[in-house]
This record gives sequence, C-alpha cells and structure tokens, in this order.
Amino acid sequence: MDLPQGFTNPCPTALLGTSSQAFIGVINALFASQCILSTTHLYPPDFGPQLKNGEEFDFIVVGAGSAGSVVASRLSENPNWKVLLLEAGGYPSSNTEIPAIFFSTAKTVDDWGYEMEPSQTGCLGIKDGKCGCPRGKTLGGSGSINGMIYIRGNRKDYDQWAEDGNTGWDYDSILEHYKKIEDLQGVEDERFGKGGDLKLTQYQNPEPARNILIESYKELGYGEYKEEKPIGYLDAYTTIMDGKRFGPAKAFIAKQKTGKICTWL
Repeated sequence: MDLPQGFTNPCPTALLGTSSQAFIGVINALFASQCILSTTHLYPPDFGPQLKNGEEFDFIVVGAGSAGSVVASRLSENPNWKVLLLEAGGYPSSNTEIPAIFFSTAKTVDDWGYEMEPSQTGCLGIKDGKCGCPRGKTLGGSGSINGMIYIRGNRKDYDQWAEDGNTGWDYDSILEHYKKIEDLQGVEDERFGKGGDLKLTQYQNPEPARNILIESYKELGYGEYKEEKPIGYLDAYTTIMDGKRFGPAKAFIAKQKTGKICTWL
C-alpha cells in the first residue's frame, strides 16, 4: 500500500503490511494537520527582542484584542507612521483555529484564566460558586477564543450613548464603520458590508429540527432577530472561514493587512 501523496515514513523498514502503513499514514496526517493549523507565520514577528532604549513610535496601542487589532491596523495604513502593538500573550495556538473545540482554549496559555466572584443567584452548581470567565491572552484577544458568533449589539445601547453626550456613537452613525470592516460571504444581506477585512459566514443547521423550531418560535409570537428587535431567532453569522476561525488577529494584523506595525508579545 502506498502512502498518501506528501506523507513519508521516516523508518520504512520498521513496520510492514497494509495496516502498519495505514497507521503510519494516520500519524503523518496528524502531524501535517498541526502544521496546517499553525498561524504564527501569518503575523508580524515579535519586535520585543529587537526593541532598544530610545526607540520611538508614532503610536503605541496597548492590547491586541478586537479593538486593538483594528486600531493598530488602521493606523498602520499611513506609511509614514510607525505603530507598536503591545500584547501580554503570544501568538494564537493551533487550538484556537478549530471552531468545534473553542471550549478547550479556557485555562490555557491563550486565556487569562479569570474566575467570577461567588453569587447567590448564579453558578450555583459550580464548585465554590465560581464560574470561569475566559478572556483572551493572545493576539486577537477574546476574539481568538470566543464562540465566533458575530452580533453587533443592541441599537438602543448605541443610541443611549449618544444621548448621554457621546456624539457620533448613535447606531446609524456607527453602522457605516461596521460595514467598512465586514466582508459577508455566500449570502446577500444588505445590513452587512462586503469587501472589508473581517470575513463573515452564516451557519444554518441542516437538521430538520431547525424548521420545526422556527415554526414554534413564530407560533409563540417571536420574529426573526434584528438589532432593532433583539428578541427572536436567527441563523447566526460567524467569524469562520474555510472551516477555521477568522478572528480579529487574522483579519486585521496579519502581515498582508498591515504596513509599518511592530508587535511586542
């Protein structure tokens, strides 16, 4: 039996026979998959070891989370500006790339490992009454370990911020900036942008129960989720592309997306 193309057995005489070669093929595939999932090569190199006393930057962005990634990316679009992006964590691990196992990133090097304070009304089935509170400690921040469901938020929150004196933070004003960074794939929805850096896809559960549940929601008086009416059902938009996470780090601070940006991890 020949091994799949691209796979090699480093000890061809150690194991013989179809089953043995198939076993080696599986092991090689697992190692190859780990290399495929590695994202370190996507990002600017760690500038920390090269940093010298007196080094100057036009901007220093503290934290490479969802907000920091966007801010650093936008600033770096000016070729005359030198931007330093500070992040307490490192590059996202391979675990962060696989949507189905995002829960496994909690309590790892990608997570700050916070816990909530005990409450009389929540986390009652948890030891000591403390639920975990995963927060990203890596490039992309919590956008590199979250559940990848993309929701902008409630219109009323934005409008309330504007009413409180934050001019320009009303929902209609913010919407154009959201659309600028979005790139909705595979479906048409005028509420979302196309051509931006952040790839968005929509997931529809193929099980028959989906249609039954939707009809049940309608009978109960619930409509489709909208930002103007946030109680309802929806087929979620996700930050997943080609079966892998497409979080803020990959969208905004990957090498091909940035100009003069240095990362210090």
